[in-house]
Amino acid sequence: MSKDVLRQEIDGETVLLDMKSENYFGLNDVGSHVLEMLQDGSNLDSLVSHLLSIYEIGKQQLEIDITELLQQLLDAGLISPS
Repeated sequence: MSKDVLRQEIDGETVLLDMKSENYFGLNDVGSHVLEMLQDGSNLDSLVSHLLSIYEIGKQQLEIDITELLQQLLDAGLISPS
């Protein structure tokens, strides 16, 4: 996560706020789980593998959803490219 981003968890959801740009982003429980795994060093393959074991969703759709989420977070400056 970018150094200027504050993170607050509320009832299983996560709110991210970039203090420089004042961009904010709300994550549901799945998005929050993805963010936690990213911070622990997970890559796309390990994210997909882990989430497939938890949620009933097709692998292709999950890869699309995670990629879109990561791109949105990057575009908003809330996470740093790795």
